Amino acid sequence: MSAIRVMLVDDQRVVVEALKMRLSLEPDLDVVGVAMNAAAAIELAPAVQPDIVLMDVSMGEESGLWAASEIHDSLPGTPVIMLTMLDDATTRMMARMAGAWGFVAKHEPEDRLLSAIRQAARVAQ
Repeated sequence: MSAIRVMLVDDQRVVVEALKMRLSLEPDLDVVGVAMNAAAAIELAPAVQPDIVLMDVSMGEESGLWAASEIHDSLPGTPVIMLTMLDDATTRMMARMAGAWGFVAKHEPEDRLLSAIRQAARVAQ
């Protein structure tokens, strides 16, 4: 079985680097791309063809929800998992409306994130 190809999208470099380091410890996960904003994510996703996009909801003035919708339209078979500090019902609803497959709050245990990535990859196959 080949590794799950993950693209990371977050405007905070320290978050991206921490996620890359953590995901690199998992033999079945491979970070294939990093975008630091929504526009870059929309451009990069078709180029790297990730299995999963892991994206922050809020990136400065740009919306991860907008990017999730655009990626969902251009790569409908690629699940987008929103990763955010904004853990409320409204944000979760907006994420679903944008086409996001899942939602993981940044304060949740890392096992929850790893499980969401793997589950989304299984569903997308």
